[in-house]
Amino acid sequence: MIVPVYLAISLVLGSLTLAPAQDRAKDLYDRAAQLERDGNYPASLSLLWEAAGLAPRDAEIQNRLGEALERIGALDAAVVAYRTALQQKPEFRKASNNLILALVKVGRGDEAVQRARALVSEDPKDPDRSFTLGLAQSEQNITDAIASFRRTLELAPQHT
Repeated sequence: MIVPVYLAISLVLGSLTLAPAQDRAKDLYDRAAQLERDGNYPASLSLLWEAAGLAPRDAEIQNRLGEALERIGALDAAVVAYRTALQQKPEFRKASNNLILALVKVGRGDEAVQRARALVSEDPKDPDRSFTLGLAQSEQNITDAIASFRRTLELAPQHT
């Protein structure tokens, strides 16, 4: 009986230590967002990096870190951050789009197109998915990209 009680105590104490880390990560994230709005990108990146370490399972933080890394040209690190965000929240469209576009930038267009096609197949009537596919295809096959952009406009004539 001692082991289950010890395990229960460990779980409770573990969850107590997680809460302050998550709270601190959220605070850092909020401060980083404000710094970004103020145009202080280096300081924002520093806070996002710390927040991501405190909350590695927070998809929003991981995605924002990816955006900050991409802004400074650390594309491979941005890809890792976007993948981490999607591991935690597979339906996170913004992170998915960010990953697809970052993959194109690092020369992994085949993977980008494959991911974009998978998104389109999930919802063929979503113009944003067709648009993302067109962007992914634009580096590899301009004819396919144009077809995807035309499909986007068929679905949503006012799409920009």
